[in-house]
Order: sequence, then C-alpha cells, then structure tokens
Amino acid sequence: MLRPAILSLLIATQAATASSNCGADAMLVFDGSGSMAEIGLEASTPRIIDARTAIARALPQVEAFRDLGLLVYGPGALGGCANIDLRFAPEPRAADKIIRAVDALAPGGMTPLSASVAQAAEVLK
Repeated sequence: MLRPAILSLLIATQAATASSNCGADAMLVFDGSGSMAEIGLEASTPRIIDARTAIARALPQVEAFRDLGLLVYGPGALGGCANIDLRFAPEPRAADKIIRAVDALAPGGMTPLSASVAQAAEVLK
C-alpha cells in the first residue's frame, strides 16, 4: 500500500493536471540519498520503491500538460552534499525518460535538498 504522503502527491498531481494554468515547465527534484534505501515506519519496502511507484503512476499524466526535467541528489562519486546531478532540463514527453532514470538509481549519499531545489529553480529561470 502507498504511504499517505505519496498518495497525497498523486492526488495533488492529478488535481494539478486538471487545472488550466499548469502548462509551465517543471523540474522533478528526486531524493536518491541513502535514506531512500531504508524501510519506512509503516511500510515493508524501501522508500525508493514507493517513490518509483508514485512517479510511474503520476508522470505519464503530467507530461501531457508540462515539459518535465529531472535533478537527482544523493548518489554519486563526489560524496557529502556535493552530489547534485542535473539529468536534463524540461523537455516534452519526458515521463518515460524520468521513470527509467529513477528506476536505475542505487540510493546513496547525503541529502543536499536546499541546494538541489535552488539549482532546479535556476534551470527554470
């Protein structure tokens, strides 16, 4: 069963796609840090499995309305909080590309969330 937070993400994403002003480009900032390999409090699978499931369900619906890009933080060779990887800027019909990239991730590293969101915002400028 999906966790409530992921279920909320799906509902919010579906509601957003129904809105008439949601055609702007969007960046998905994905947590690929080591904590995603852990099993959550109310789950029996690692967090990354739930996140992959949510993305696979939501993004095919979203891509019809928005160009999507992907930025991943966590895994990589740099270590610490320097592992921020801009995979690609928003492009049309990117759901499958994002799903493949997320499915291929091996969680690891730290959580440079603020710096990742700032970098994604720069891409959207």
